Amino acid sequence: MRSIVLVLLAATAAAELRGRAKRQGRSIGCSCDCCNVAQRRPDERQGVVGVKCAPAEGHSREVCAEQCQTSPRDEVLGLVARDEVVDYARFCFYECKPPSGLTSALSSQCLALASDETKQVTDADGNPLDPAFLYEHQSVVALAEEGDETPDEDVETEESKESSPKLLANTTQSKSEDAENGEDSEELPDAESDPLVAASGARDAAWHAEGSAAKAARAARKALEALETGRNETWQNAMTEADKALSFMKQTDFRLATAHVKGPKPWRIQAAEAARAAAQPYLEAHTHLAETLPNLDRQASMQASKAAKDLQAKADELKTKAAVLRRRGKDTSAELTEQFASQTAQQAAEKEQAAKDWLAAAHSNEQKARDERYLENAQVAAQQAAQQLKLPQRYQPRGSNGCDQGCAASSHLIRFPDFRTSEVRSFALEGIRQAVIWARARSI
Repeated sequence: MRSIVLVLLAATAAAELRGRAKRQGRSIGCSCDCCNVAQRRPDERQGVVGVKCAPAEGHSREVCAEQCQTSPRDEVLGLVARDEVVDYARFCFYECKPPSGLTSALSSQCLALASDETKQVTDADGNPLDPAFLYEHQSVVALAEEGDETPDEDVETEESKESSPKLLANTTQSKSEDAENGEDSEELPDAESDPLVAASGARDAAWHAEGSAAKAARAARKALEALETGRNETWQNAMTEADKALSFMKQTDFRLATAHVKGPKPWRIQAAEAARAAAQPYLEAHTHLAETLPNLDRQASMQASKAAKDLQAKADELKTKAAVLRRRGKDTSAELTEQFASQTAQQAAEKEQAAKDWLAAAHSNEQKARDERYLENAQVAAQQAAQQLKLPQRYQPRGSNGCDQGCAASSHLIRFPDFRTSEVRSFALEGIRQAVIWARARSI
């Protein structure tokens, strides 16, 4: 709301100022405030310089007209301007510069050339020159200054000493210009009664608002581009994850649908299971007699032997104590101690005999397992189970009775040996053979 009021005030003041200028027969003074950074045309490019200053778009024609009046002290266009009136496009191009050189943003407000720069953009005849070399030079100097270290303030370099007279001369010149400006300012009307002051303030506020709006527009455009990019990436990621989810669902549904369907077992597994089932009772009996019982008997023998040693040591200790009591004349206590020692020694002998019995039982069980020939019987049972297994049609041998299929009896397998039948038996018996070898190794 405040900006709208300022713009209205600026328009009103500009209209009054324009009317006064028309009555006095002159145009509004030229100012770089009406110039913004723009892109150079191909025929205007100078080396790497691609920007220039041009009349700003969007400003009111009452404030920034197509033509403006140059200053009497204008050193660039003052000599070539007719009746001190020049086109704003010509003024912006020759007497204004981008604020940041080559890196200036488009539509940013331009700055006026410095007093020393105005002398460089005119030739010997007073004709204006393209100030592109100033932009390029300023950008190079700015980059060089960023890379250099900050010099010490206490050290005065030769360049500062040489530039001191120049600065003094520029200061004197600026003071003389200020004095001339003071003389000219006496001819101008009072600032309080002149609407130009209010119009200038409103115009500055409007330009700043316009610059902020342009920056906001660029930021919004970048935000929209980032949003579009992120939206595309999000969509692609969503589609990828959806494809993965669908594939997983298909696999899960297939597994659930086929979970209850069990195909026939391969003939190799059938042969191995039949041989293992036939040999299992013999292997368990061998394990019980050759491993479990002997291990238990040996553990009992070791415990009995340890108990016998402890009892014998206690009996020896009691005998020693009884001898000491007799030397002291305590015959009654000595006799009781000797009796207790004798009983303890008898218990030790019994434990020792029990240890021997347990060890003999372990050897007896191992011998019984060997006598019963459980391992050999297990191998025979596994072989018979493999021979009686019904093979698939492609592994069945042909009988002499003329039947090509269905002749899978065990008698046919034995009577008509085939290399495929031998393969089945060898595969089925290999596991049993390994089990027998392992059982024998453990029984040693």
